[in-house]
Amino acid sequence: YMGHAVGAQYRRRCGDDIPAELADPGIKCVENAKGYVMGHHALTKNQQLVLNCLKANECALTAYDILDMVREGGIRAPVQVYRALEFLVTTRVVHRIESMNAYVACAHEHGNEDTPHNNAVAFTICDDCGVVSEISVPAAERTIDELAEKSGFIPDRTVVELHGHCANCSGSMG
Repeated sequence: YMGHAVGAQYRRRCGDDIPAELADPGIKCVENAKGYVMGHHALTKNQQLVLNCLKANECALTAYDILDMVREGGIRAPVQVYRALEFLVTTRVVHRIESMNAYVACAHEHGNEDTPHNNAVAFTICDDCGVVSEISVPAAERTIDELAEKSGFIPDRTVVELHGHCANCSGSMG
């Protein structure tokens, strides 16, 4: 799993340390569901900056959080961040946390047949500290796919968000 905490509201948990250089030559190639192969050189500059920003942070970030962090890299307008996020979400290397309107880098390795999720992804979201963890849900994905098939529905994506209390917060509650 990969833990994240939401932007400015939870800076105390994440820290304010933002890497000065967001370009990361060590980013592995990733492959999306449609078969596009993206690597360090295949992404646009803006897409690479946004992806690296999300990978470098333990926080789920809003588009405006991202914009604040990548301004020095040349991104000046929200529309540039949103365009990059749209592509990265479509290729499933970034996930949108719907209930928070924030984004996290995918915690799973991409680019091989063993990627733990094809369609469904689940997140646990701590309502106390803001930690967001991506979890693999293969059994739930099969069940959801079976239910959709029985009803003649073809899902494009499935996102499950579980709100509650993480182990650290629930342990301290009591």
